[in-house]
Amino acid sequence: TGHTNLYESGPAIWAHSFRSNSSLPYRDLWSMFGPGSFRGYHPGWSNEIADVENAWIDVILKAHTSSKGWVKLTGNHPQDLLNINKNQGQTPGFDNDIRVVVNEIKRSRELMANTTSMNQWVTEEFWPGPKYQSDEDLTTFVEQNGWGHHACCTAKMGKSSDSQAVVNNNFQVYGVDSLRIVDNSVWPNIPGTFVTTPIYMIGEKAADAITAYAKSQGWNPTNTTIP
Repeated sequence: TGHTNLYESGPAIWAHSFRSNSSLPYRDLWSMFGPGSFRGYHPGWSNEIADVENAWIDVILKAHTSSKGWVKLTGNHPQDLLNINKNQGQTPGFDNDIRVVVNEIKRSRELMANTTSMNQWVTEEFWPGPKYQSDEDLTTFVEQNGWGHHACCTAKMGKSSDSQAVVNNNFQVYGVDSLRIVDNSVWPNIPGTFVTTPIYMIGEKAADAITAYAKSQGWNPTNTTIP
């Protein structure tokens, strides 16, 4: 009580992460049960949550997905539009990503059906809904309704010998003086399910790197001017 927006209270009543395959070195699935009718971020999504009362949802997140896109320059002017393509679903391994999510939908349904403390409050499933039962139907549903955000890894940190590297380990852009990139684009690969904590780590490391450089140039922390 007393909360004024969705993010003031944790949206999950219960959540867990796990491996879709025991051979994986990391957890690649996140299942999060909570109140509301959340079908992804789209215009009016918050109103939809407010308008649909007495709803319960399992948000299924697939981490370490296979889709890799690109961000390319279209010209040499700073205001030239970029060529941005998420390339979602077009890379090897995408079929397995979809299969993993389909299996988790089935597992979620089974969990709900066999857990009295949960299903006693449920009268119907309205998304995906009862018409999606076969693996083929669920695959179609995921392909049409699955979505992704937190795009990252477009300005890779790496050695100068790496043709794909954009910044060095101090976040300095190769070939450009006095320019650093400090955001989630510098990751060589997606670090996990949620990106917030790794972004904080990037900020702290970059702050240390920038401070160390300033001191090496004669900056005194008691002064406000950096030479």
